[in-house]
Amino acid sequence: MNPRHVLAIARLTLRDASRSRLLPSVGFLLVLVITGLPFLITDSGAGTSRMFVLLRYSMSTVLFLLTITTLWASCGAVAGDIADRRIYLVLAKPVRRSDFWAGKWLGILSMNAALLAFAGLLVWGMLQLTLSRLPPDSPERVEAGTRLLTARLALKPDLPPEITDRITRRELALRRDPAAKGQEPREMARQQVIRGSMIVPPMGTLELHYSQVPVFTPSQRAELRCIIQSSRPEGGFLSGVWRIRSLSGETREIAFTNRPGVPTRILIPPFEKPSDSLLISLVRTDSGKAGHFMLAPRGEPPELLVPAGSFTPNLARALLSLLFRLCFVAAVGVTLGCLLSTPVSVFSGFALLIVLHMTGFVTRVVSTGAVLETHHGEVVAPEGLNRIVLHILQLLDSVTGPLAHLDPLPLLADGRMVSATFALQAFAILAVLFTLGAALPGMRLFTRRELP
Repeated sequence: MNPRHVLAIARLTLRDASRSRLLPSVGFLLVLVITGLPFLITDSGAGTSRMFVLLRYSMSTVLFLLTITTLWASCGAVAGDIADRRIYLVLAKPVRRSDFWAGKWLGILSMNAALLAFAGLLVWGMLQLTLSRLPPDSPERVEAGTRLLTARLALKPDLPPEITDRITRRELALRRDPAAKGQEPREMARQQVIRGSMIVPPMGTLELHYSQVPVFTPSQRAELRCIIQSSRPEGGFLSGVWRIRSLSGETREIAFTNRPGVPTRILIPPFEKPSDSLLISLVRTDSGKAGHFMLAPRGEPPELLVPAGSFTPNLARALLSLLFRLCFVAAVGVTLGCLLSTPVSVFSGFALLIVLHMTGFVTRVVSTGAVLETHHGEVVAPEGLNRIVLHILQLLDSVTGPLAHLDPLPLLADGRMVSATFALQAFAILAVLFTLGAALPGMRLFTRRELP
């Protein structure tokens, strides 16, 4: 592969995108989506809600728009040159077809990088503008700084040795159980044991220990999240007190009242003396209710979100992860353009795009091992043709699973850390492994009957 040839073809691809007004058209649509969508969905006074819409829905729309643009442009970049016979001017020279593929892919990728950088600057500017309009030290501004404009790590409580031993014993039992075949026994055992161990009886107390807690400031408070269920939900609201104690002995008590099943979110103010370990206890205060509180109804213990970085680097890592995703989409489009004509390649690309976005259905089928589910919610064991479909979906999950797992937008909209490890995983899996998997067929099978 000759780098000079690749760069020359990439420059030609970018010039064609600019001449066809693709770049300015998509840039104009990005401006409309980022600046207009938050005002259409939220009212004029909801600053925090507008920030959430900007980070979640506007960025999701931007990704969807860039995915369609990438697929359309990458398919047409090769198939269009073949249809217009401009490719003869390139292949008549000492240019390998792998150089032609790589140049087209690099040109589309450069276009995506420019558009993503432009979208990131718009989002950052809109967030700063919305934040500047909030009154200083107002609860809304504190909430925005804590839950959105920060990068937070999610900490799980330390599991006592007896809980760890119970998880190990339960895992061994599940491995010997034929009914649990096809599911992950370690994860099932962990969820079952945690669900049964985090129960608070009337007037009881449950203690959770969190270690390696970073120092947080008043403008960036920690947040405790959980979903509390009751064994008697007909009893109405749940009430209690969260008692937070640091190693220095400082204590904070925060009362709460909410309905069963409604997410509980507690903002924890900082301590005067920083502590890298917190002991958080749930104390029952509703003595008249006989129901038990379940703190892990889904098998996940309460998590503590602690500030661990600023927003701007977090946004940059999220945009970089999105660019790695678009690397794979561009590779698929260029390969389809090499093998098929323009309308067929675009149609095939959009069909593949729909399949790749069926992550929820594919993940559910693969995790439960059942293709069908009755209207009563009962799982139906696969038989006959369903087994074949199950194997196909399991193969498809190897592609859709990483795409769903390496999506940074839910993390960004929730104020969670998009870590450097996350970005490196997106690079290794999406930009290297998946892209090579899509590129090799295009480079090896680039033989069309229209070509000499």
